[in-house]
Amino acid sequence: MGRMRSSARGAWGGRLAGLAALALALLGCGGGGESQPQVDAGQPDAAAPRVSVRILAFNDLHGALDPPSGSHATLYGPPTGGVSYLATHIAAARQANPNTIVVSVGDLFGASASLSRMFHDEPTVEAMALVGLDLAGLGNHEFDRGLSELRRMVSGGCHPDGCQDGAAYQGAPFSVVSTNVWDPARGQTLFAPYQVRSFDGVRVAFLATAPPGTPTIVGAADLGGLEFRDDVTAINATVTELRAQGIEAFVVLAHMGGSGGGGPDGCPAPSTELATFVTGPDPAVDVVLGGHSHEAYSCRMGALVATSAGSRGQLFSDLGLTVDRASGDVVQVTVANRLVTRDVAPDAAVDALLARYRDLATPILRGVVGRITASLTREPLPGGDSSLGSVVADGMLEATRGARAEVALIHQASLRSELSYLRDGSETEDGQITLLETMDVLPSGDSLVTLDLSGDELVATLEQQGFSVAGLEYTWDGALPVGARIELESVLIGGVPLVLSRVYRVTVNDYLLRFGDGYSAFMAGRHAEVGVGDAEAFASYLGAHSPVTPPPPRITRRK
Repeated sequence: MGRMRSSARGAWGGRLAGLAALALALLGCGGGGESQPQVDAGQPDAAAPRVSVRILAFNDLHGALDPPSGSHATLYGPPTGGVSYLATHIAAARQANPNTIVVSVGDLFGASASLSRMFHDEPTVEAMALVGLDLAGLGNHEFDRGLSELRRMVSGGCHPDGCQDGAAYQGAPFSVVSTNVWDPARGQTLFAPYQVRSFDGVRVAFLATAPPGTPTIVGAADLGGLEFRDDVTAINATVTELRAQGIEAFVVLAHMGGSGGGGPDGCPAPSTELATFVTGPDPAVDVVLGGHSHEAYSCRMGALVATSAGSRGQLFSDLGLTVDRASGDVVQVTVANRLVTRDVAPDAAVDALLARYRDLATPILRGVVGRITASLTREPLPGGDSSLGSVVADGMLEATRGARAEVALIHQASLRSELSYLRDGSETEDGQITLLETMDVLPSGDSLVTLDLSGDELVATLEQQGFSVAGLEYTWDGALPVGARIELESVLIGGVPLVLSRVYRVTVNDYLLRFGDGYSAFMAGRHAEVGVGDAEAFASYLGAHSPVTPPPPRITRRK
């Protein structure tokens, strides 16, 4: 199918280690770490001139094993998400067509939900075996803890903290493809540059690219000299190689994203990152499966189909490829993003796995992550911020310095509990705070997002109020209407006066991206990078800076 081609077609740490090391693990994959291409030649069956192939794809799961709660609980209406429900939906879809492959388009974990994070994300890998994941591409978050942890996740074995569930970790049972990640020490791609699968005799090649900017995104992680090469260049070179082998059907798992809108199958505007990207690959590429932006979309760009299934396992993309047996080419593609609803029976094996890890998590959740010298509350200060919100924002800013963050904002609505210095009428032991208490403050599992905003856009956002801030001070007048409340000369970023025309790197949690009424500037934010979870950043900050004292107000109100 391609794009009308001819015969010339050519595409959360030392302090927390005893608490199950809330450090993020890295995605591993099957194949024993081999970087050789994997080809299943298969045997043709000439009974039918065309073969139907089904691809079930999801992206940016981020270790979201449990059904989401709070503001994440529903999507496009019904309650959605949870890997036990995902497994049921995937099994039903696979049953309808034996020529089915299940793929993940990066950030399978990293910046993970707590149950996965507490056990180095091993529960996610184990759950994926039960879901039936066949093949995975890499995003940026699989590299958060460096190359050595990635290799452990590939080959198995206990984390340096030990085998926390009492049994040795067996490694990942699915395959990985890393078309543009080059290991110079071995002179080859980190994992196989492609995988060719045979479906009833027709061959389909799967390529996968990680974000070229991954080293910048993951910051201090030791990547062992890995090179993240230009994705389009790597795709095109691989397509050329495979076409020489007679392969004409190509699917790219590209951990990069576009914008959604208009429901799960809305299509981004042509000016988005996605629309720019898809003009680059060889016209032989039939499908681009996206991710990274946590958006849902389903687009046709000429003959090319591009789709993404949001995040956290609340959707999956269901694609049907019709492949001509004689030419090996894709002649038709259907696509729909399907909700992972909870009106089906959850998969019993996945439920049992998660129940075991929940039991193991109980003593970990009771562990102390840090101390406070006085209660941190949601009670609004005169300027509208709060002591709790300010410390949460401090943690957000610190956690995203690697993304060049200068300012962090947390909306008071994200704070669902408080940290009290007094417990049951008596002082705590030196104001100790447990992991569970920090998670109760931020229970929705939101991720941090750092993006570019102009000074004008930032001021327009601050006009709405309701924030606690870090890296920022300002004064506002409550007697004035929205749009004229902020005293521009009072706005300081890092102690320096605001420049309206300057671009700033601003960190928020994705609560504001999902419920952005009045905060449209966030939706216009550019060069967004998704980071760790807000609760993880908060707990890590408490651990690193204990004992934490409530900071002075950063927002001043005139009237």
